[in-house]
Amino acid sequence: MKHPFDKKISQICSPVLQDAGYDLVCVRLSGTKKTVVEILIERNDTKPLTLGDCVKASRKLSVVLDVEDLFSRPYVLEVSSPGLDRPLVHEKDYHRFVGHTICVATHPLGQELAQEWAQDKKSIKGLLKTVSPQGIVLKNEEEKELFIDWKWIRECHLIPLIGRPSDKKKSGSQQT
Repeated sequence: MKHPFDKKISQICSPVLQDAGYDLVCVRLSGTKKTVVEILIERNDTKPLTLGDCVKASRKLSVVLDVEDLFSRPYVLEVSSPGLDRPLVHEKDYHRFVGHTICVATHPLGQELAQEWAQDKKSIKGLLKTVSPQGIVLKNEEEKELFIDWKWIRECHLIPLIGRPSDKKKSGSQQT
């Protein structure tokens, strides 16, 4: 579930990260006694993110968030890589990962339309085939295709393919 401050924190942090050579993937807020601000970042030169990168970004973001004084109670800032199961947040993320296997959690309307295509109607898994301004097309193992409108997508993430051939290798190209 999105927190009301996600967008505000993103707007504050994104320019700071850009100036430091990073892209903001997403912001997640959690916690009851202390707010946990989790900020997922990537290097904008596509090199792997290091612990040093996270420390550098954390120091810069900590100063900005303290100055903005958004939280009424203490908070914990966590800056990290998006990981192997990276969330796909922006349309550019979907374009970048065409040909990869993803998991899409849909809003209720999307769940109804996809229930014949997917076993688990809470999430839809498949190969990301195409991306358009209207939505995405997934392909399942039976080669069936499903169009998912952007408005139906609640959240989405990559499915890591560890220890088995990637979908891209099957079609002749390398997975990144």
